[in-house]
Amino acid sequence: MRPSAFSLPEGVPEWGAQRTRQRRQIEACLLETFATRGYAEITLPTFEYADLYHRDRIGDDLYHQLLTGRVAEPGVFPDDASEGTCTLHDVVLRPDLTAPLARRIVSAVLEQGALPS
Repeated sequence: MRPSAFSLPEGVPEWGAQRTRQRRQIEACLLETFATRGYAEITLPTFEYADLYHRDRIGDDLYHQLLTGRVAEPGVFPDDASEGTCTLHDVVLRPDLTAPLARRIVSAVLEQGALPS
């Protein structure tokens, strides 16, 4: 059967208010437990530069499954297209949290000489 514009892709959950409330309660309990043990929550970006997921690092199979796009560097759009061009960067919708977390740790160590807080 062909999906309609009003259907969800197979395997994609959609939770109502009660289930979402239950999930938030579980998350709050976990965050509190982690905090008492010295951990803190961080938020990683949804998109990363495509270079982080270079084909040589992740292999052909995963590379061909990545969702990619292009974004303009902030603040470089010309007021008039005839005056110049903007800088575009390839980005990837992160397939998991491993590479962004590793990037954050390495960047903090290189920039601050210490693990991120």
